[in-house]
Amino acid sequence: MTEKRYIPQTESVSCVPYSAMKCRIRSDIDQKKVYFSPVTENNRNVHRAFLDCIARMGPLAGHDLYEITEECIGCGICARVCPKKCFHLDGQRSIRNSDGCISCMACIHSCPMMAIRLKIPEKNPNARYRNENISLCEIVEANNQWENDAVSKSR
Repeated sequence: MTEKRYIPQTESVSCVPYSAMKCRIRSDIDQKKVYFSPVTENNRNVHRAFLDCIARMGPLAGHDLYEITEECIGCGICARVCPKKCFHLDGQRSIRNSDGCISCMACIHSCPMMAIRLKIPEKNPNARYRNENISLCEIVEANNQWENDAVSKSR
C-alpha cells in the first residue's frame, strides 16, 4: 500500500508523495550529491554587519581571523579564489598571509575539505554558502583577469 503522506517540495510546487521523496533522497545519498543552501537576505544582512564590525576594528582586525586546520589537503582552491592572493601552497598545505585580506570568506566557502574556519564562534560552522549564479571557475577567472592584464601590459 502506498503511503498517503505528502510533503511540500517548495511553495510553488504543490506536493510530492512521501515515498517518492524518500527514494530521491536515498538516491542522492548513494550518489554522494552535495547541495548548498541558498543564500537568504538574512545571511546577507549578517555578513554586512560582520564586515561593518571588521571595518570599525581597523586594518589588522582580520589578521588572525581564520585558521587552516589539519583537514587541508593542499588542493590550492583557496589560493585561486582569494581576490587578494592571501594564500600560497607549501608542499601539501595551504599557508595564509592575512595582509590585504578583505574578509570576503571565499576561501572558507570554497574549500572542499572545510579546512579553513573562522576562529570566532559561528552559529553553524559546517555551513557553506555559494551564489548559485556564478561558478567556482568564473570566480577564479575573474581573479586571474588582473594577472592577465599585467602580463599583457608588460609585453
